[in-house]
Amino acid sequence: MPVSSIPGPFSNSAMQGQIGLAYTYAAMEIQIELQDQLDVHGMGLVPLVGDVAGSGSDVLRVTDLGNVGFSLPMVALASETDNVVPSPINLGYETVTIAQFGLAQSETYFAQAIGRDSSVNINSLKSLMVQSWMRTFRDQVALTGSAFGTVVGSTATQLSVDDHLDLATEYRTNLGSVRPWAMIDGTQLDQLIRSYRVEPAFQNSTMDFSSMLGLRDGMPQGKITQHIPQLAGMGIDFVITDSVVQSGGGRLGFSTPVGGIGWGVARTSPDRITPANSVGALYAPDFGLLIEELTVGGGQTTREARATAFIGFAAGSARVHVQRRFVSII
Repeated sequence: MPVSSIPGPFSNSAMQGQIGLAYTYAAMEIQIELQDQLDVHGMGLVPLVGDVAGSGSDVLRVTDLGNVGFSLPMVALASETDNVVPSPINLGYETVTIAQFGLAQSETYFAQAIGRDSSVNINSLKSLMVQSWMRTFRDQVALTGSAFGTVVGSTATQLSVDDHLDLATEYRTNLGSVRPWAMIDGTQLDQLIRSYRVEPAFQNSTMDFSSMLGLRDGMPQGKITQHIPQLAGMGIDFVITDSVVQSGGGRLGFSTPVGGIGWGVARTSPDRITPANSVGALYAPDFGLLIEELTVGGGQTTREARATAFIGFAAGSARVHVQRRFVSII
């Protein structure tokens, strides 16, 4: 084994490499890296449209109806004996296909035996799997919105005040539409704010401009808010997230009213799913989520936890919801 000759006087710096660590651990021990913690599911922006558990199918169909009510005026009759011709109705539908998502973490018995920090082990990692489900939910919502067919903005330019005005126009000119929300990237928000900074309306009022900056406390522990209601008073609530899709040289943000994107679930419950090792299994039926311990075979001294989710996402009918991509250059 290595032997060091320690000269006198026996200094601490000379002996640390042989008889002790050169550091101690702070009481906090583990600090989680900076990360986007936005919970779109908790905001209620994307409603649940149905449950396929026990249906025998992994597809949900949502029906929309048109050419009735306010869409259909009555016809003037030429005389009191004229026949009234029955009018047709328009029936359409959208489908939500349930997919399976998974995540696993594993740890050897040896790591458990000699591990210094009790907060970095399979138990603590299991408790974070629900957060991974929320991240997956947010990513899938952003992916669905990135496919909206009608585009506001351009992947060749930065977002500007004019783009914001154009987006608001889309809702003002589609009567019957519901107040929208928009999911954009943090860089897109910065582009909008910088564009607004040169507008004459904000030149003489620092207070008005500062109310747009989006750096107010609004999340737990005073984190920077990621939800900005009615940015610049334009009637659109903005949600800022890193989950916005980047493709074709652009950031593919989007805007829709509540219900413009829906999700489906296959609810997990003990009466439907029986894991191989039911001891310690955690069920979250409303999330379509099951967290379980796996029995690792082959003589491996390894402990493993796995999360499985059964969820799906789809855009609602464009005849019902005003859906717009809100895009800018990367």
